Amino acid sequence: MMVSACIIAYNHEVYIRDCLDGAISQILDFEYEIVIGEDCSTDKTYQICEEYALKYPNKIRLIKRDLNVGMIGNWIETIKSCNGKYIAICEGDDYWTDPLKLQKQVDYLENNSDYVITYSDLIAFNSNGTLPNNFGGILRDVDSEDLQKGISLNTLTTCFRNIIKIYPSEMVL
Repeated sequence: MMVSACIIAYNHEVYIRDCLDGAISQILDFEYEIVIGEDCSTDKTYQICEEYALKYPNKIRLIKRDLNVGMIGNWIETIKSCNGKYIAICEGDDYWTDPLKLQKQVDYLENNSDYVITYSDLIAFNSNGTLPNNFGGILRDVDSEDLQKGISLNTLTTCFRNIIKIYPSEMVL
């Protein structure tokens, strides 16, 4: 498995279809999976995720929680369930617009073994559709020195090597 799209969802009924459509629409020359961690939503988020999982059984793996574990717990447990060489993050209220996003990022990481993560700029808007910030769409890369400096990354744009095996105790359920 080359890439796992890691999607966490909680009460994202209004947005989750766009999120899943963006993940499904990726044009790739490698295998990938979509892993959805659904955290006991009180709206119809789980039902929508289940609909997609049934429609794409060879692509989507839906993890249903028995108890709400919170955003960090859901995120960590979902990442741990990802089998890809790389992981791409997209929360349930975000979505990807470029169908070549993962292909571009994986190609870059495959050709640049000294990098562990890529990310890009984004276009941010609120539920009214207004654009408070336009961050463009430049593909970026970052090395371990950049991460140690504490740069800010927008998670929905990241794709990184699946190399973290131990998480800080504060982040583990």
